[in-house]
Amino acid sequence: MSVSRRHTLAWAMGTVAAVFAASSAAAQNDGPIRIGSITTLEGPFATGGQDAYRAMEMAFEAIDYEIGGREIEWIRESSNATPEVALARARKLIEQDDVDIIIGPLSGAEGIALRDYSRTLEGKTIVNGSSGAADTTLRDPSSNFFRFNTEGTQWMAGLGTYAYEEMDSRHVALVAADYAFPYAQVFGFMHEYCALGGEVTKLWSPLNTTDFSSIIAQFPSDVDAVALIQGGTDALAFLTQYAEVGG
Repeated sequence: MSVSRRHTLAWAMGTVAAVFAASSAAAQNDGPIRIGSITTLEGPFATGGQDAYRAMEMAFEAIDYEIGGREIEWIRESSNATPEVALARARKLIEQDDVDIIIGPLSGAEGIALRDYSRTLEGKTIVNGSSGAADTTLRDPSSNFFRFNTEGTQWMAGLGTYAYEEMDSRHVALVAADYAFPYAQVFGFMHEYCALGGEVTKLWSPLNTTDFSSIIAQFPSDVDAVALIQGGTDALAFLTQYAEVGG
């Protein structure tokens, strides 16, 4: 799915508005609002992280780095899509840079880690970037962690029904990355597809997988469709290798 620059900018501007609304009550002074951000500039989702920062930069430039009469100071950090690194960068932003708000992260498991970290903070706000793990807000939410974007289960709405009723598929191989966001996507697909009588074979791969030959070799002979729930360089690697074997 492609997203136009206009829509990306609108989402980024929506985040800025949400950030200011969340911070204005907690920070009653005339000093700058310090906004920290975390996205993946390393690893399989690096391209998406670059796009995220371009969108934020466009949003801040559109309002001249000022909101509600207060200057915005923007401090950027990078992660590699792992929760451990995202948490370390978040701690750095809070403890060393003294930011008021964090916007981020990008990946699902990172979002869960930052939600849990937000419980330890007072007077600070974390606004989820694009992490689509359902449990960032669905179960046991944190009072100072907010999500404005859709999550993985919502992304899959209608696809299971379409595969069963329109494609006449009865056995799907789900090839998914083994972390929080694809967990939600797999659930969203199976919720509809299996309720209609479809059968699913789930095949999980670690993030940053480059060789999918063992995954492809596990496809049952009666599979009539493949649902690829991967992103970044992982998706490209699978599609290339699957095409090479006649998929």
